[in-house]
Amino acid sequence: MNPAFPLLLVEGNRTDRLLLHKALSKCGYALDAVICASAEEALHYLETAPLPSMVIASVALPDMDSEAFLQRLDLHPQWRSLPVVLWGRRSELQSHSGHRQLLTGLSLPVIEKGETLGEYISGLSELVNECMPQRLSA
Repeated sequence: MNPAFPLLLVEGNRTDRLLLHKALSKCGYALDAVICASAEEALHYLETAPLPSMVIASVALPDMDSEAFLQRLDLHPQWRSLPVVLWGRRSELQSHSGHRQLLTGLSLPVIEKGETLGEYISGLSELVNECMPQRLSA
């Protein structure tokens, strides 16, 4: 993982994208995040830009289900090694938490979306602390 490159967030819901941006600002990551509105937009970004430090993908994508998105990531050798976290509401996560394990045998972290900005900040802070500790200590 290279902390010099941005987080890639894939979120189809406009309101959730706005909350993500606010939460990332509170965590100090607003300038280091690329937020895509669809799976196809994220895949295009991955094809044309340096690899991000990590991918956070909503379970409920508008153009592709999360399992198909994860399969597309697994097909590309460089993308397969990216840390990926699924992000969704509790009901969405319960039905999707095993996909990455089935595809690669790796455990896929899942973060529950909060219903408030404070819950978003808490979830993203947990995510950042767990997955990118070297960035926080810099």
